[in-house]
Amino acid sequence: MTQSQQEESLLTFAVVGDEGRSGYSSVMRQIAVQKLLLDIAQAPKAPQFLDAALKDSGVSRQALESLGLVRRENDLYLIAFSLFTKEDVRKLRAVAERATDSLVEGLLARRSEIEALLRHHPSRDSQALAYIVLGCYSLDWDGLTLTADRGYRSNPHVAAGGGEFIPWAEERGDLSLKGMYWGSHNDYEDDYCFTTFGDHFSLPRYGFPDLVWMWELPSHTASLAPRHLKSAVERNTERMVGTMMRQVGQIMFSLRDGDKPLIELADLVGMDAQDTGSLLALLGELGYVQQHGEALHAEVPVLSEGDAAMVGQLRRIGWEVMGDWLSGQYDDMKAELSSLTPMRYGVPYANVFPQVWHYLFGTANRYRSICSKPTIPGVHSGRLASESRGASLITNPVRFPWNIVTSAATA
Repeated sequence: MTQSQQEESLLTFAVVGDEGRSGYSSVMRQIAVQKLLLDIAQAPKAPQFLDAALKDSGVSRQALESLGLVRRENDLYLIAFSLFTKEDVRKLRAVAERATDSLVEGLLARRSEIEALLRHHPSRDSQALAYIVLGCYSLDWDGLTLTADRGYRSNPHVAAGGGEFIPWAEERGDLSLKGMYWGSHNDYEDDYCFTTFGDHFSLPRYGFPDLVWMWELPSHTASLAPRHLKSAVERNTERMVGTMMRQVGQIMFSLRDGDKPLIELADLVGMDAQDTGSLLALLGELGYVQQHGEALHAEVPVLSEGDAAMVGQLRRIGWEVMGDWLSGQYDDMKAELSSLTPMRYGVPYANVFPQVWHYLFGTANRYRSICSKPTIPGVHSGRLASESRGASLITNPVRFPWNIVTSAATA
């Protein structure tokens, strides 16, 4: 292991879009690159400075330019992307805390409509359902669509390695992401979509799809097999995991419509009572189901195509509230945030706004919202590792491009 790899990372980084085979993540993992970018954030640097800083890193300044991280102006290199220093993050979070009060108030003004719509769903926890539909579907996913449609934020524009993306990074500091609810993890298995939604403080999440991602069963199992068996072992392990996920989807969709005894669920998934009991025990530990007497019931939101009208109307409310709020707040926030590092270096505010929006809706999800609750015991993505709130969901994917446990059509 190199000294660079042994040093602690200075930046958190990601992209909006798809980095493809650009090598962005590999470049950004280099501590020499992180140090250099933070140096340039303080003051523009000459080409010789970059070359010396990158010596032995395997990364060139031309590579940084092609990834949209720096740009040359006359004889100096400047920051060309959304790089937030610790001071920037403090400023951004302070603005978000103040500005989102009125966004939350806009949602609360529609509270009677929202609560009336939520009553159409059989969920035992309407606040968890509101958290998913308003916090994830509306503020997160629809918010990103709305801000792009209205020109508030840029679409991915860096083209490299077959990908198109907007890079961003933040200097690590002492401000915790606990309670910053902006992260949805989604995956599909045939007719089912699985989602967890919560903060990034509480990673890893013990729910689906995160648990399957952590297991890495197909690749891990294949790595233990002889070469001539690797592909067959990986293929068949993938099939076994897929079968289990479909069984989870079947069970949760059945429980959406009412409590069921173990024997009925065993018949549904085509397993004997003992194997079904083992799967239900896992789902119980993960907070997806709970047993009452002889029957089990769902503990996470489960949305089917029959919920399309309810979800669509809730999202419409969110869209209207966000649209009105952004019309009144966008320019004022742009002025308040004009001192952020990327803005000082001429990075368009529309390029910066994707991460700004994450802080805005992540903060709105935290405070005084109609769906806010310090914890939701049983709806955490499998007992998250802190008091931070999270939720697991299952939906059908065709009309729910987000997830939870959904089935195949709902928007």
